[in-house]
Amino acid sequence: MKPRYLIAVMTLLPVVGLAELPKESADIIDKLKSWELEKQVELQREMKAKRAQVVEVLQRHWEEAAKDGNATAALAIEEEIARLIPSAEERPKLGSDMRDKPVKPPREAHRGKHSYYLWIDKEVSWTEAQAQCERLGGNLVCIESDEEWQEIMQFRDDQGYRGRRFWIGFAAPAGENDYQWVNGSEKDFENWGASPQSKPETTGVAAGMNGSWLAYPKDQTQGVVGFICEWPK
Repeated sequence: MKPRYLIAVMTLLPVVGLAELPKESADIIDKLKSWELEKQVELQREMKAKRAQVVEVLQRHWEEAAKDGNATAALAIEEEIARLIPSAEERPKLGSDMRDKPVKPPREAHRGKHSYYLWIDKEVSWTEAQAQCERLGGNLVCIESDEEWQEIMQFRDDQGYRGRRFWIGFAAPAGENDYQWVNGSEKDFENWGASPQSKPETTGVAAGMNGSWLAYPKDQTQGVVGFICEWPK
């Protein structure tokens, strides 16, 4: 019996069922199904191994890009790794040792009066935004004065994102209003639109369209469509 005929027969199984076929044909189809299952498992195993090899190479390229200050390349590589390995738990821990090594501010970053700043146009959670900044050797932007805040707002507008909400490096534990800057800066400046209320989940802070601060759950991914990373001078 030719393979094409066997495949054609298998497409009829939902209609006729194995029980209605001659025993010899049913046995052949059973063997074919087992063979196909084995091949699928084998193919999946091979694909997993190939993906692991590709991701290993991409990981090395990511490290080179991050150390060289090429944020655009590093972020593009991160997206490709996420596409190849959808499960965040199974992905390699990019940038896990970046804190212990000197890291150049990205070449794309704006050199401000106080720090280097980089706008990243992505709709991600506060948690992921901070993680991406950390992987590049920085933090979500932390504000130490009204002067710096005005500079940040002007930077946002100059980038062409006037009116966009964006994450900053201010956050509080679950059920508390004890907001702190992620880099440990003193809370000498705040710009709340309304007094923040304690929430049952950990919260991160975003700047609204007019610059007033708003508190959102750290894992919320909708409504905030950018973030600013910062590197000290």
